[in-house]
Amino acid sequence: MKIDREKILILTSSGGGGHLQAARAKYLELSKQKNVSIIQKDVFLDFLGKWMGSSFAGTWNFCQAHGKITSLYLFSMCIHYVDIAISPLLMVKFLYQIIKHDIDRVIDTQPQGTRVFLKAVRLVSKMKKKRIKYEKVLTDLPTKKCNHYFKPFRNLCAKDKAFLSVITTKPLLDGNESEKDFWKKAAGLSLDNIKYCDFPLRPAFQTAHKMDHLSLTFNTYSPEHTHLVCKSLSFGSAFYTRSKNKILWKFKQEKLSLITLGSFPQKSVLIAYMLEFIKQKNAFNRERKDILFVLVGPEKTAISYYHSIIKELEEHKDYPKTLTVVPLAFQNDAALAPLYHNLDFIIAKPGGLTTMELIKAVDGSIFIHDTPVQQLSRFFTSITKLEHDAMLPWERGNANYIIEHKKAQIITPELFKHVTKEFFQQPANTFLVGAK
Repeated sequence: MKIDREKILILTSSGGGGHLQAARAKYLELSKQKNVSIIQKDVFLDFLGKWMGSSFAGTWNFCQAHGKITSLYLFSMCIHYVDIAISPLLMVKFLYQIIKHDIDRVIDTQPQGTRVFLKAVRLVSKMKKKRIKYEKVLTDLPTKKCNHYFKPFRNLCAKDKAFLSVITTKPLLDGNESEKDFWKKAAGLSLDNIKYCDFPLRPAFQTAHKMDHLSLTFNTYSPEHTHLVCKSLSFGSAFYTRSKNKILWKFKQEKLSLITLGSFPQKSVLIAYMLEFIKQKNAFNRERKDILFVLVGPEKTAISYYHSIIKELEEHKDYPKTLTVVPLAFQNDAALAPLYHNLDFIIAKPGGLTTMELIKAVDGSIFIHDTPVQQLSRFFTSITKLEHDAMLPWERGNANYIIEHKKAQIITPELFKHVTKEFFQQPANTFLVGAK
């Protein structure tokens, strides 16, 4: 007897890492179910074509890595117009996929094309006489600044809204505001459109926990990577085991800290935070053993970051041997999730999925990197009146959410010494972690 499979289309995009991570989390969750067939498509690369899609995604990621804040802001302001311009192509490509594969359910983890995707779902549902489900997974936290998702929702007609389910967590409310009022005002939706779920995190972040005996293996990708990472480690005194492409660590009483500034971090800011960390440690707690992990982004660009970090450590005149700096290219979930759950200190950008991981996994001190308004061009601030905030709007919303729910603090390299003093005055961890 033929078994009917639910055919699911997962949509994501390469413009930032959060959409891809959420899609992967959904894929892993659904792939455990029986009688499910899953297809995944990248709205930029698969629907717009390699040239146009790569240009959109690559330009955004380039601006992130090089701190082009004005350009990022301009892109964010133009998202709605870009969406309109590419809508005909998205409609055609999307229709082809749901008709060709006889899709029963669409799970969309990115903000583009909402209106045309819903119209296509309505059309095919009518043609095939079956109701296709359309679920929009928010990869940013639901705040009033989540306008890149909410503006398309507000522009939907009633018939389109009837097919829409928004997968998210509970919103950040003002004063006596109700959830019903929030969704109506911010997104033009009723509570019937909203489905509250756990964060769309990869399974490792759902199951990891704080451990008394923490042992982690980090991927160094190649002998050259391994050599450079170990050269950085040589300035400290922490014990580790190395192999050709990996480093194994059994942690003892060290304080564990992490700096992570997104998928394509700005090198100068990473290094500025590292130097401030060293300065603060020298000022308050040279005796305590600290390990500082610095995530430097993709494997292909990591070598440049490694050399810059090592150069700074070599030239530092008062480097404390009780601090070990560990620069790492992207790591898999098996290493990152347990590390997050055991961190004492983290500096992170307020990207959507990163913020959700912080809320779920980190019990230590959380600091959210802010973008100095001076990084916006004078011309841009004069025409937009954005004189006090250079953080992208949805990231500001994410930051506000985690400040409210986890007592996180805003940080910049200039604010570092003022807001981190309490952490550096703490003694070593009181329990042993690892250690023979």
